[in-house]
Amino acid sequence: LAHLAVQALALPNPPHSPSLPLSQMRALVNIRGYSRWGGGDWVEKTVRAAPNDHRTKLKSLLELAVRTGRDWETGVSSFLTPSMRGLVENAIGQAEEVGCVAFGGYPGAERAKLIVGRPEILETIHEAEPKLSSITDDTLALSEIVPVHIRGKFKFQPPSHREFLGSILGCGIRREMVGDIIVLPDHSGALAFVSSSIVAYLQSHLSKVRRTTVNVEILDASALTEFLDKVQGETESRVRKIKRVEKSLRLDAVTSAAFGLSRAKASTMIKKGMVMINWTERPGSSEVKGGDVISARGLGRAMVHAVEVTSKGNFLIEIHIPQ
Repeated sequence: LAHLAVQALALPNPPHSPSLPLSQMRALVNIRGYSRWGGGDWVEKTVRAAPNDHRTKLKSLLELAVRTGRDWETGVSSFLTPSMRGLVENAIGQAEEVGCVAFGGYPGAERAKLIVGRPEILETIHEAEPKLSSITDDTLALSEIVPVHIRGKFKFQPPSHREFLGSILGCGIRREMVGDIIVLPDHSGALAFVSSSIVAYLQSHLSKVRRTTVNVEILDASALTEFLDKVQGETESRVRKIKRVEKSLRLDAVTSAAFGLSRAKASTMIKKGMVMINWTERPGSSEVKGGDVISARGLGRAMVHAVEVTSKGNFLIEIHIPQ
């Protein structure tokens, strides 16, 4: 039945096996929307509405989504900034014919790759933001991400994130090929998540960070999980937790509480685009919820850990701020 539908509608790249998952057979038979969808108008309309400095990158990513949806394939982006990832996810979320899954190599990654394709195919892929225990060598391979340990004997003050990143980029590697970098608390170096295509090059060219000799070692999923467990425990011990009672969950009110700003100062920063929720610009009247991350330029980040309604109808907000 699926093959008859493909032939009748002259779809490109019909599947070769007659035994398809039920979800794909339904999609092939109930195909009226797909046959009309070229994707071009959707791409152009979405790109025109985006900020000028994001349009070129956004267009290439949406065109990738169109191709994967048309050809029943999956595609993988380079590492994206949180703001670019948000733009792409919002755009793809409005298209029924394609979907995307974000993965940066570990749960909660800031810089992540997007795996794009037909929703029926993506159903077989892990969900976005998986649990730590669900990281496998297969999921890392699928996302074309390789975790590496940049190992060195940093006896006293370890290099900063900026210094590790600068050493990597100094080898001639583009920023979009490098994901998150986590400086290890035991002074043994850093974890870095990089594109699989540059691993061999990085191993042969990155020899020093600051003035300390380093080696680049590939980690498998089990070794990565052990490292992340240690980092998570150390990070949780260095989180400042504050609680505030606010009359509303407006972004300007919560930003004021989280960073110790006046309400007027918080509002001004939001209007200037210096404050974002989950790396997306929103007006000061937007409401926050538990799990949201508020980032303020020059001040850092704060996570809205929990929200409770008090007996008087106000909101008790617990905010976690990494130190």
